Amino acid sequence: MRKSISKKAAANKADGSPVFVDLSDVEMESETQTVMVRVIEVHSKEGILKMKENAAKGYMMIFDLSRFEGNAEDLKDAGKAIRSLTSETNTTHYRINDNVSVLVQPGTRVEKVKVARKDGNGG
Repeated sequence: MRKSISKKAAANKADGSPVFVDLSDVEMESETQTVMVRVIEVHSKEGILKMKENAAKGYMMIFDLSRFEGNAEDLKDAGKAIRSLTSETNTTHYRINDNVSVLVQPGTRVEKVKVARKDGNGG
């Protein structure tokens, strides 16, 4: 069996001469991308559980546990509650230090930058 090759129909051409448009003269609206960041001052484990909905909405959340009201065991449980939000809301957890954790959407890059003290002993 032999395949036949058919000719394509002639393309329709627009009447008139081509027009050049210099786009550098056209003002385009620039779109700004905004990212909602929520900073949550956590006083109890219950405060973390209330944030599940916000994490599911895709907000970047920074948990500040520096004013946590409870003992060391309660604080440890609060840290576990923050980490458990990651699997429940499809987010990624970063521990910044003992008192600060960040939840972000997968693929978001988080850098912890250490700033050297003035005397040069911070690095």
